[in-house]
Amino acid sequence: MATGGRLTRSRINASDELIDYVCSPCTKKNKTSEAVKYCVECQEYLCTSCVENHNSFSALSGHSLLGRSQLGTSVGTGARNLPSVPTDRCKVHATKLVEMYCANHDTVGCSVCFNISHKKCDDIHYIPEYVQKQNPTSQFSRLQSRLNATILKIESLAKQQQQRKVELKKNKDICLDEIQAFRMDINKTIDRLEQTTIKDLDDRFCALDQMFDNEMKAIQKTLDHLRKQIVSTETTDVNTSQQFVSLKLCQTEIIEAENLITGGSLSIDKNSLQFERNSKILDFLQSLYSLHKPQHHTTEQRVLPQKKKESLYQVKTKDSFNVKLPKDKEICDILTLCLLDCGDFLVADRENKILKQIDSINYKIKRSVKLPEVSNSVGTVNAEEAIVCLKGNSLQFVSTRGELVLTRRLKMDHCCLGVSVIACYIFVTDGQDRNIYKYDMNGTLLKKISGNKIFSWNRRIVGSEDKKAMYVTDMNKGLIKLDLEGNIIWNISGKGLKNAADLCTDELGNVFVADKYSNTVVQVTSDGECLGNVVTGKQCDKEPYGVCFNSKESKLFVSGRNCNDIHVYSLE
Repeated sequence: MATGGRLTRSRINASDELIDYVCSPCTKKNKTSEAVKYCVECQEYLCTSCVENHNSFSALSGHSLLGRSQLGTSVGTGARNLPSVPTDRCKVHATKLVEMYCANHDTVGCSVCFNISHKKCDDIHYIPEYVQKQNPTSQFSRLQSRLNATILKIESLAKQQQQRKVELKKNKDICLDEIQAFRMDINKTIDRLEQTTIKDLDDRFCALDQMFDNEMKAIQKTLDHLRKQIVSTETTDVNTSQQFVSLKLCQTEIIEAENLITGGSLSIDKNSLQFERNSKILDFLQSLYSLHKPQHHTTEQRVLPQKKKESLYQVKTKDSFNVKLPKDKEICDILTLCLLDCGDFLVADRENKILKQIDSINYKIKRSVKLPEVSNSVGTVNAEEAIVCLKGNSLQFVSTRGELVLTRRLKMDHCCLGVSVIACYIFVTDGQDRNIYKYDMNGTLLKKISGNKIFSWNRRIVGSEDKKAMYVTDMNKGLIKLDLEGNIIWNISGKGLKNAADLCTDELGNVFVADKYSNTVVQVTSDGECLGNVVTGKQCDKEPYGVCFNSKESKLFVSGRNCNDIHVYSLE
């Protein structure tokens, strides 16, 4: 509220002139000066000198100063009778005051906002003029009651929220106790497995050690017999009959000793005692996202169809849907898609830097998350985690459990163009550098597969159904199948695979490849046989770039570059 501004009978320089409004800053200095202006924003009366000081500050240059004619001169008006001018600034246009009222929408704003958003409204008013004609006093009393009631509700809500926060902390502590207890159970189980394994090892060792002792006794016994035969042959020079008997007995002992030397009678070798890891235990643990029970089946639990499809899919129906969000500033650019275990699928919108989860039943965007950089591709890690290749040479992990949440990020020293998690290892393509990198789940480089003789520009990568091989698309060399060590199994190129982009499998022994040059989606068997075009150029409105297949629904999802729509092909 303004200070000063009171009507007074004080005299200036002993004259009879009366001061209507006193300068607020001067009053603070125990001086009496007549105000000639009123600052709406500062809510202070200003004399001529203070006006000059006020206008000398750049930050105050936009303030609204009212002249004497707008202040009023009624004696006894008092300091509380301030000019009826709004003082709040617009939240959108900070230098403008909220001075306009639209009765059509019952809302207030600055003149710029109204010029933009209320051009067609016919009931627009300047607030100072409007309040003089329409006295809002009665509205204030009703609003005051409503405001007080709302405050009580909000205070009650705040207490409830505080209580919920306390309960949330308690639940967290309970969960931590459960996690630690579960970990102890796991540790006990691992300890039991270790003890059982060690006991089995001890039992086998004892058995083999006893066999060694028995065989050592046999060896020693044979050695004693041979030494006796030496003595026997030396003492039978005269007795030819005994000499003949000793000869034959000695031959028998030598044959038995030779058999013992060659191992014919020994049952133990150096490989009798070995330990071979049960890698399935480690693979299973590494495939899990957390100790929490999955909300749906994991990839390992999902039962894959056993029967292979050996014929070309046919398109029954075609549909499309829009994946552009209201907040998206650019046209969507979907390079890759990937299927989640729950049946939804993820799309990486490159231009808008957003990862979106799509409901594959009603084709609605269920949730989304902003990515830190432009994305190149997306793939799944397990039932509750996805991984995104970012342009800035990094891999971004995303939790898909509930809301999409960005978690850890691995920085690489190479381009990350395509990514796939196969048999608990991360495989990454780098495009024009023509390499594939194999990492463990912590981002430790295990192997660099140099593809100078294999690729020209590798793009996307996906694992085979048996997790023993990988399929890689190449800009010029089509589709290449390699084992996990980088050895080529087969390569198919030519018509229909001249500019292969994204790919996916149908879990029935087939690979779908989007080829932007021929404007088709090609079906290739796991043996490298091209069965033909599933989607032809006539069925594609845009160059196909990303592909994803839902085997349960037998639906193929295809995206294009710079396109808000994703096409859905029902196959048979």
